[in-house]
Amino acid sequence: MILKAVKQLDSLDLFNKGDFQAIGHYFLLIFTDENTNNLKKLQLRFSNLLEEILENKPLIDKIKFIPIGLGGLSQILEPFKDFTQNYIQENYYQKFTTQMPSKKFPERNDHVFESVFSFQKSDFEISIIPTNTSFWRFGIRLSESDIFPISNNNEDRHWDDRYPYIVLTVGDGANKDGTFQWTNHNRMYLSSYIEKVAFEISKDYNGMPVILKISSHFLSKVLFTIQQENGVIIGQKELDLGKYKYCKFSAWADHQPYLIETQIKAIHKTQI
Repeated sequence: MILKAVKQLDSLDLFNKGDFQAIGHYFLLIFTDENTNNLKKLQLRFSNLLEEILENKPLIDKIKFIPIGLGGLSQILEPFKDFTQNYIQENYYQKFTTQMPSKKFPERNDHVFESVFSFQKSDFEISIIPTNTSFWRFGIRLSESDIFPISNNNEDRHWDDRYPYIVLTVGDGANKDGTFQWTNHNRMYLSSYIEKVAFEISKDYNGMPVILKISSHFLSKVLFTIQQENGVIIGQKELDLGKYKYCKFSAWADHQPYLIETQIKAIHKTQI
């Protein structure tokens, strides 16, 4: 059965024209009464036969063989979940909440989402939903590689030039008469710790959820767009991130408790 399926694939003119780069992925579903424990063996036999028979070797990675046991039809969705995550889009839900600061840096109540993302691989759409939180910061920490230092609140990492931040902030925080104070809860701005500058986004922010879109269009140029849930753009700024190709997301609010819920979409650029 498997040998016949592979030979039929090889007989299609489409596979032998040399334009496999333009061809999408192929899912070959085989329904079988084989025991569930044997399905992995079937996939291995199929892969071996592809190696032996197909002329266009790069095409092999684009063919997904999915044997489905008749006793477990629900399994049909699993390969498509993996395909979606690897080639189309990954979705994350992350709740950022106040973390215990260190004695050395009492303002550092950062909550870090430990997944590492690549600007070259993905664009991002992040829904930011503050709850009973008037002042907050949402940070994108940058790195030249996919290796970041261990996250903890015992370092003054916000000013570490090796891993700088781009930060979306609501409110102005500053020390006044020996006490840290937040003001201007209607002000939203985007800061670049690379250039040490801030860009005004809004002076009329009302505490509602916003969507932060991050998209790279040319080399190191990255466009940051902040919009309302209805799609109305509040502000937009293109920044040159230079050598920084990777990022992590985090949130904090110096000396202030906060709760920020996020939906993070990593929309892959990989051509399928």
